[in-house]
Amino acid sequence: MLSSSELGEAGEGFPGFPQLHACVFDLPPEDFPPYMDSSSSTDNLMRFLAWLDKNKKQVGLVSAGVVVAVALIAGIFYYQSQKEVWASEALSNVKKPFNPATPPPPGTVQAYLKVAQDFDGTKAAGRALLEAASLLYSEGAYTNAEAQFRRFLTEYPDSSFLPQGMLGLASTLDAEGRAGDAIAKYEELRRRFPSDSVIDETKLALARLYESQNPAEAYKLYNELANAGQQSGIGSEAGIRLADLMEKHPELGKTNVVPAPPLQFTPSATAPPQVKTITPGSSNQMVMTITSTPPKSPTLATQTPNTTATGTTAAPLLLKPNTATTNK
Repeated sequence: MLSSSELGEAGEGFPGFPQLHACVFDLPPEDFPPYMDSSSSTDNLMRFLAWLDKNKKQVGLVSAGVVVAVALIAGIFYYQSQKEVWASEALSNVKKPFNPATPPPPGTVQAYLKVAQDFDGTKAAGRALLEAASLLYSEGAYTNAEAQFRRFLTEYPDSSFLPQGMLGLASTLDAEGRAGDAIAKYEELRRRFPSDSVIDETKLALARLYESQNPAEAYKLYNELANAGQQSGIGSEAGIRLADLMEKHPELGKTNVVPAPPLQFTPSATAPPQVKTITPGSSNQMVMTITSTPPKSPTLATQTPNTTATGTTAAPLLLKPNTATTNK
């Protein structure tokens, strides 16, 4: 630390720091010019203006370049937004029958493909590509449909219609007889989009393919769909297919039945278990049933032949009779 002598007394300034004293308290000497000297700032400004005048051509070019770049970026954003609008309008102009059973007008597929080509990269273009693939599938042109479905999945992996595209591709592979590839695509769809709206349709198609290869899995899927949506069309179809599957594989009903919980005997805390002994007259065996009677009413009943036993009994426990006792 500095001593008081180095700092100086009150009113004497700061002899140990003449620069600080000069800048704060006194007029600056020549050796220590002030930090905010107006003449120095003016000199700097004049030097900058001189440099600007000397290099005004280069500065003008750089400024013009910046302005052009900003305008170009703004134009790109505007064009992209307008492109989405134009693509949506073009997609809506393609007429398609409301009834799926009604065949579309000739040239509908080509119109959808033109929208997909003219407005490539837009959401509407992806939707148009998916519509074209679906129409090709309904027309039975499975090879072209598969190509368009794959193109959609490749070019629009972030589309909100991706599950529909995967279902379309799996259905196309199924229609082409490529069951193994179709099952793989259906299973991928189940794994990636377990809560999507197309998942029930996916399970139904997958269960149909599993009927010949994996009946137990088909039974599981049909049973799940039938129980979850008994009033829906998919649930009703699943119930019908489940009944047909049970006719072909009756063993599935046995292997998939949920076992009943085991019987549990809980004796009363106040009354010991009661024993009922039934000795039929014509049979050389004894039947003993252990029951738990309510508290405060213990009973011991012995039934003779040709009478009816009353009371609540559990499953009978068959015991072999004691030979020495019965022979007596």
